Amino acid sequence: MTSAIVYLLRSTPSDIHDIIISLNSLYTYFIKFYTYPVIIFVEHNFTEEYTQRIVQNIPFTPLFEYIIFKTYEELNDTNIQKVLQTHGGKQLWPLGYRHMCRFWSGDFLNNTILKGYKYIWRMDSDAYILQEITYDLFLHMKEKDLSYAYSNICSDEEEVCKGLYEFSKNFFKENNIEFTWKPYTMFTTHVEIIDMEKFTQSMYFEYYNKIDETNCFYLKRWGDAPIRYIGLTNVHLTIEKLHIVYHHGNDGSGRREQLQLSA
Repeated sequence: MTSAIVYLLRSTPSDIHDIIISLNSLYTYFIKFYTYPVIIFVEHNFTEEYTQRIVQNIPFTPLFEYIIFKTYEELNDTNIQKVLQTHGGKQLWPLGYRHMCRFWSGDFLNNTILKGYKYIWRMDSDAYILQEITYDLFLHMKEKDLSYAYSNICSDEEEVCKGLYEFSKNFFKENNIEFTWKPYTMFTTHVEIIDMEKFTQSMYFEYYNKIDETNCFYLKRWGDAPIRYIGLTNVHLTIEKLHIVYHHGNDGSGRREQLQLSA
């Protein structure tokens, strides 16, 4: 079965440190028993030194895939801030974080290297598995014909969801679908498994593309987690909670969380 585990990694020493821990936990608790490829998406400025540091500190060899995000100038919208500030400047959302929100909301579905895979398991670089996974997650997805598996459900912050309810309601109304969403419910997407074919062939992909046209990933910091929840629950794809115990650290804004989720 063509499946892979996928990361998106920034070029910072702290992220290199985090992913080495994450990859070792992934090997110890899953890959050692169920062998699947690991793909790490990195930006064009990712150095060979970083690559070697990762490879030398884990017991397997991942595939590094380079991607290029648009620069601030290429986004061509004078209203986009290089660093978006919320909560009176207490939270800072740099362009790179908003690139990540856009990528995981749906842009990843366009990536050539992923088109050959049936399922992808997304891992954040600072998500660390804590207990052995005793079954093949990908085989489980296939046997139950699941489109999506999530780690938990919680709520996003109102300030980074401004306009998302209205946009989504109008989109589904135009497509004759009854819209439901309790603001600001979202999937925690640090760890998730996606059926690539069902995502691209369902209205979820169309929903993402319409959002992308608004530039709200960059203007308002709309996130992939509530977009994933709204899109999948209103399109009515088959969804199940993952049975994984893991720890998650940095939320990307500079704030560190101590978060452990279990099924």
